[in-house]
Amino acid sequence: MQQNILLFFQRIGNGTLDKAASLITWMGQDVAAMAIIALVLWCINKRKGLVMGLILISANTVMNIVKAIVRYPRPFTVIEGLTGKELEGATGYSFPSGHSTNAASLYSSVAVNFRKKGLSFICAAMIVLVGLSRLYLGVHWPTDVLCGIILGICMTFGLNEFLTRLMSDTEKAVRIGWFVGGFLFAAGLFFGILVDFAGADKTAFRDLVTVLAMFGGALLGFGLEEKTVPFSVEGNVRAKFFRYIIGLITLILLRAGLKAILPTAVTSDGFRYGILGFWIYGGYPVLGVKVRLFQAEEKQAEQPQAE
Repeated sequence: MQQNILLFFQRIGNGTLDKAASLITWMGQDVAAMAIIALVLWCINKRKGLVMGLILISANTVMNIVKAIVRYPRPFTVIEGLTGKELEGATGYSFPSGHSTNAASLYSSVAVNFRKKGLSFICAAMIVLVGLSRLYLGVHWPTDVLCGIILGICMTFGLNEFLTRLMSDTEKAVRIGWFVGGFLFAAGLFFGILVDFAGADKTAFRDLVTVLAMFGGALLGFGLEEKTVPFSVEGNVRAKFFRYIIGLITLILLRAGLKAILPTAVTSDGFRYGILGFWIYGGYPVLGVKVRLFQAEEKQAEQPQAE
């Protein structure tokens, strides 16, 4: 059954559908996810951006742990006559689908946090289309996609309320963030060292290394921002536009620059993604306040005590 579905998508393939599938599948990749999270975090609603980002990275962490345990082969390596497309995005093992997990956790958290009918419809469509694109490209089994979607949506509904409550207590959130962030960043680099120097399965652990390190970097960046110069998303449309564009450009340059200067190794990938997480959640906002791309968050004045 699964083989027939994938061969059907290959039979109907053409150049136009190939381009459409490539564009749609990009909306489930890490770059698109970071761009959307950054938009919410920097320009729309800081707390919701934090919550959505943590849901996304948590879903990715669970997904990559499952991949490393199950180690199911990609369909194009098993089915005779099936040609995989966009293979540069098909890293790691097959089950569950990382793009489907990304899309489901990201877009379901957008829908849950903003609760607008039209936006929710678009988010639901994106989840389905990203999953279908992975089948069309021949890089995932239908069960990979289905389980990735279920995992991503379950992570949203399982974590959203908890993380929203946690973020309302900034001091507690920062303490937890420092501890968990440091642990996850170190864990990511540890697994990277196992791959680079101890012969651990690179296919199983490479993506897990990057997501653990990025998770840790994001939490450490959040702690830095809250403890130094907490930022506000306030500003006019022009200010927010330039804030976002400059942030994206620096993120892209940082991503490319670190890749160029760091040695080619899984540990280096982990370190690079840890820095990216730190930059999105802490480095850029802190620097942005200093150069007035962001406004500093106003502290609420203490209420005078009644005599």
